[in-house]
Amino acid sequence: MYVYNELFKSRRPVPVEGGVNQYCKEIKCEYLILGQGNNSGCSLIEMNEHIKNLLIENAIMDRCVIDGVVYTHWLYQQGNLEKWVFDFAVNVFNRYKDRYDYIFYLKPEFPIENDGTRSINIQFRDEIVELFDKYITQVNIPVISLTGTVEERLQQVYNTINNPGITIA
Repeated sequence: MYVYNELFKSRRPVPVEGGVNQYCKEIKCEYLILGQGNNSGCSLIEMNEHIKNLLIENAIMDRCVIDGVVYTHWLYQQGNLEKWVFDFAVNVFNRYKDRYDYIFYLKPEFPIENDGTRSINIQFRDEIVELFDKYITQVNIPVISLTGTVEERLQQVYNTINNPGITIA
């Protein structure tokens, strides 16, 4: 998220019309505390938002169908989601996963900070990372792992977007 915000704060030219910000916060399902409430409804909304976002040309998004299927998968594993919703998320993932130009992946490099947004549960984070690693192997587009400081990550995004023949592994 920080890289996404910094990309649009910077004055660097990037060949995109704009960004699609974290709609998960906009959905604000009051019951979207993982493992509680109507997770099926929120997962369906999230996957539909991913489909809708793909209709936007020349945009940078801070989430993609991989995020949706990963969190839906985790909820299903915990017994907090109906199977048909999980199946829907997998179908959306399989249908739309290769429609992005790039996926920038930020694997956790730093200790978890209690910022009031993200979970501070290390086991949860590790399970989510494991699922991301599983689903990322299924896409047929460049996945660029971003590392380093926010500025270094920003530079990696900038270099990739402005030099499409260059991929950073």
